Amino acid sequence: MSRRTALSLFVALTLFASTGDAQIVAPQPVSFTGVVETLDISPGVSILCPPGNFTLRCSQGLSFRSSTIDLRNYVGQNVRLVGVNTHPGCPTFEITAVQDPPPASLTLCGTPEGLGCAVRLRSGPGGISQHFLFVALAPGFVPLNVDKGSFLLGDPNLILATASGGFPPEGAAFDFVIPVDFSLVGIDVFMQTARRDVGPVGPIRFANAVCFTPIGLTIFCAQPDC
Repeated sequence: MSRRTALSLFVALTLFASTGDAQIVAPQPVSFTGVVETLDISPGVSILCPPGNFTLRCSQGLSFRSSTIDLRNYVGQNVRLVGVNTHPGCPTFEITAVQDPPPASLTLCGTPEGLGCAVRLRSGPGGISQHFLFVALAPGFVPLNVDKGSFLLGDPNLILATASGGFPPEGAAFDFVIPVDFSLVGIDVFMQTARRDVGPVGPIRFANAVCFTPIGLTIFCAQPDC
């Protein structure tokens, strides 16, 4: 047997061994938290990534549907959704479970659209806990695991602040003022928190994302009340 023939046979056997034991792996469940919104299906959507009937506020192209749960009952609510990816390579999910309320949540109040206005981000729930605030200029989607949830911010992103939480319903408050900087006008801002119990230390869970776009100076700044 020539050396070339032997090499060809070895490659063929290697390929056979690697494919002969191949198994179909079932999609792994993921979870993500956010405010459910209906999704308008526009003409011309590619059949390669068929959209679902719903999406999440401040998310990047996430779409989902459910054959077992009436998701219309959750429109406008902040919940955690558990599902599986029904079309590999597409952000389309079949939802199998809904957790209401979610294990972590983020509320935005004040007037984030107004330069110079005060804003508060309330990360909950309370209890003795740690809270981490992330910020980015674009949405994203990085599924972690069912317990942690998903990171919903794009790159680049950074940890803007950390805080400790008290007992319910206080949680942790992040207070800041939108700078009077006209270069910020029209820039989309996305924020998300993650929290964990520290008495004892529990798992990190990611909350929903919130987003806003400064539009300029405003006559009235609403006081943050969350």
